[in-house]
Amino acid sequence: MKLEGANFNESNLSQADFSHANLIRASLERATLVEADFSGATMFRANLSKASLTRADFRGAQLHRSNLSNVVLGDTIFDNANLTGTVLEDTEVDPDRGK
Repeated sequence: MKLEGANFNESNLSQADFSHANLIRASLERATLVEADFSGATMFRANLSKASLTRADFRGAQLHRSNLSNVVLGDTIFDNANLTGTVLEDTEVDPDRGK
């Protein structure tokens, strides 16, 4: 799925399947992404600031130089994801958020 540069700001995309999608420079600022699947997605320079990422799956995703500032991560999966250069300022890890 090619969604390069797409704008999903403030969208409710809970349980959306973006697995293996091209989301280079996509903007998902303030989006609701609860239980969304981004496994294997290419997300270089994507903006996910202030998004809700509870139980989202980023296994094997390429998040190089993306913006994940001001998000709360509750049971979010990042196994084998590339987070090189990713901005994580003011990001809170809350293990109880997903329960």
